[in-house]
Amino acid sequence: MKAGKRLSVRMKVAEVGELTTRAARSKAKDILGKIANGVDPRAPARKAEGEAAAVDLLSIANPTLRVAWKRYRDGHMKNKGRSVGTINNYRDHVERLLADWLDEPLSKLGNDPSLVTVRHEKLTKENGAYIANGCMRTLRAVYNHASKVARTLPADNPVSAIDWNAEHRRNTALGLSDLEEWFTQLATLKNPIRRELHLFMLRQAIALKQSGRRGSNMSTFARVSFTYPGPRVAKSKPSTYRFRTP
Repeated sequence: MKAGKRLSVRMKVAEVGELTTRAARSKAKDILGKIANGVDPRAPARKAEGEAAAVDLLSIANPTLRVAWKRYRDGHMKNKGRSVGTINNYRDHVERLLADWLDEPLSKLGNDPSLVTVRHEKLTKENGAYIANGCMRTLRAVYNHASKVARTLPADNPVSAIDWNAEHRRNTALGLSDLEEWFTQLATLKNPIRRELHLFMLRQAIALKQSGRRGSNMSTFARVSFTYPGPRVAKSKPSTYRFRTP
């Protein structure tokens, strides 16, 4: 009874086949006895759920790297539709390169940025400059995401203390000496549309080089568009590339 109103609660004694008829009746009598004495038989379960919720709130307020990474992965990356490849790349940074930090609280790193600078230098020597930078970018993103909820974390991201390795864009342009091998590889493509697309782009590049002007200023060129789905981001909109042909 609650405030003069009768409250009906249904409880399952056991799954079919788990107990004999005699045992099921005995358990049901025990439940009815608790109810008669004013004891809610569901109370222990509710208490356990409450305790679990309290533990979860505590782990969010002062998260370890493991908890912060899980929340960033599930609450940010998956919700934003990041590709499986991108998520796996971040996972490799956290779960392999920073594996010994997984159960360390982020506040430890925030209060002692030297730990992060030393790790960046170590990764640079053992794994290379690009991987070291990429790992630190992942850590920076995870920390920033966690700090939105965990206000006790130091405001300054510890990754800001590192000296980033220089990164240079790779030069993958073809030279005249590479064209013979390029045509050989082009001939092996089975899809005729892809072959013609590559030839078209080569002719376009040559035309632009000979004109000495940007394609956008060449009024004698006609527009041609190619559309294909974005390869890096799941659920992404198709990307359209526009060219001009003579």
